[in-house]
Amino acid sequence: MMDSLFLKLDALSNFHFIPKPEKNKAGDVKTSAEKTITDRKRERRKKKAVKRQKIKEREERKKLADKIRAEEGMKMYNKAAAAADLKKLTKEGKATVLKVI
Repeated sequence: MMDSLFLKLDALSNFHFIPKPEKNKAGDVKTSAEKTITDRKRERRKKKAVKRQKIKEREERKKLADKIRAEEGMKMYNKAAAAADLKKLTKEGKATVLKVI
C-alpha cells in the first residue's frame, strides 16, 4: 500500500526530486599550529570587526548620555536662574509672590 502511494507521488513529481543542498556544517577545530595564514587572518579580521563594533556602540551610548546630561543640566540651570531672578525681583519690589493654599 505504501509502495503504491510512493509510486503515485513519484509520478506526480515526474520522478524528479532534488534534495535541499546541505548547509555548511561546522568543521573540525584546528589548533593554532594547523591553521593556515588565511585562517589566522580571517580570525583576526573577525576579532577586529567585533572590537570596532563594541567601541562604536560604547561611543554612541556615551554621546547619548552626554546629551541627556546636558539637557538635564539646562533644565536645572533654568529653574535655578528663574528662582534667582524671582528673588531679585521680589527684593526690588517689582514683583510679588502669591502662595496658593
